[in-house]
Amino acid sequence: MAYLGTLPSGELVPVLSSAVSAPLIRLISLLVRLSTSAYNNGLPATDFTLKIGGRGAELIDVSQFFGIADPEVEKHNFTYYEDLFAEEEEAVTPANVLLKSYRNIQLHNPGQYDVEICYNNGMITKASWEVLPLAQEKKAKNVIFFVGDGMAGSMLSAARLLGHKTINGKYQTKLKLDEARVFL
Repeated sequence: MAYLGTLPSGELVPVLSSAVSAPLIRLISLLVRLSTSAYNNGLPATDFTLKIGGRGAELIDVSQFFGIADPEVEKHNFTYYEDLFAEEEEAVTPANVLLKSYRNIQLHNPGQYDVEICYNNGMITKASWEVLPLAQEKKAKNVIFFVGDGMAGSMLSAARLLGHKTINGKYQTKLKLDEARVFL
């Protein structure tokens, strides 16, 4: 059996297989999207790669790591206006993007993983992912989880209506979002 590396406890982390029939990844991501934009004279690099491995282990291609086929490269060519001033001046911004979507990937083994993206003839961007072990006992009950990246006010109102009791139009409890110090 091949191993990616070791956990801080010294336990070996085996290579993952796509044969695992578990639910989609809950600990890291359901979808990894890798894209490269126009950089060299308006042309995106076609030779971009994504590698992953356990902390301190040799990084391998993500398709080989997860045992999946390498996705096809998607091409997106469009223009847009950066703001209303650019629209008034009819100054369009071109977007020329190449994209790969790795779907249904799963990291089941807790530990730290290093990820490396190579693009534009040798440029490298590195990241680290930490996969936490699943809790031994259930602690949450009756939780409604809202992911609100860019939520509008109407969406927040809908979340409040679904999640909290009201008396005479006044909420009796607050969303955790409303209790955050950032919003006070």
